[in-house]
Amino acid sequence: GLLLWPNAKPTQAQKDLLQQYQNLNIPFVFIDRMIEGIVADYVASDNYAGTYAMTNHLIELGHRHIVHLMPNMPSLLPITQRHAGYVDALAQHNLPTYDAWMMNSPDHDEFYETDIYKLLSGDGAELTNQVVEYMSSTTPTPTAIVCANDILAIITTKTLIGMGYRVPEDISVGGFDDISLAAYMTTPLTTVAQDAYEIGRVAAQMLLLRLDGDTSPPKQQYIPTRLQARMSTAAPLCDDMASFEP
Repeated sequence: GLLLWPNAKPTQAQKDLLQQYQNLNIPFVFIDRMIEGIVADYVASDNYAGTYAMTNHLIELGHRHIVHLMPNMPSLLPITQRHAGYVDALAQHNLPTYDAWMMNSPDHDEFYETDIYKLLSGDGAELTNQVVEYMSSTTPTPTAIVCANDILAIITTKTLIGMGYRVPEDISVGGFDDISLAAYMTTPLTTVAQDAYEIGRVAAQMLLLRLDGDTSPPKQQYIPTRLQARMSTAAPLCDDMASFEP
């Protein structure tokens, strides 16, 4: 049996190999991501609820102009689920949604998961320029940014400070993942914590059931997340309700 955390863009050869495993009745469980065309058990964080909670947290603080910043990987299930959580939280409060701020790779039109680590280890100029452009072209100027992951949130925070904004006094920033770096930024990051231990435990349990002969239809299980409020989010200094038109 196999526990699989697929890369974001599996090759056809990888898909063919998994299909061979299925033909041989070798069970496997997907963690975090699924692969189109392959039917198997799946366990992941509740990406939808986590981003809904983050967006709702900002709304409760008084923010009315909130954007969602995400890597340009719109077909990746966790990303689509997180964006849906953002949209639904705003809709629940009759607040406007914005087109997602889609971050492109410095090397290609879409975003590859390895790009984000290159950006973090370098000066991040390629991503910085995109954030600057979005901030300059979005009307009204958002008072809060919900980022699809912590690394984007960290780079975005650095960009905003470089533009002269104060975080969180002028603009709040939220992330997702609760990586170890998030708590140790100059302004510790408000984020959504995933329970990696529980994801692994449940995935292993699902696999063991298959190895014991379970032939029921494939299952999907979502592990609850937890909002970790820190110092990167706060109430907006000015009441922007006057510019809000439902």
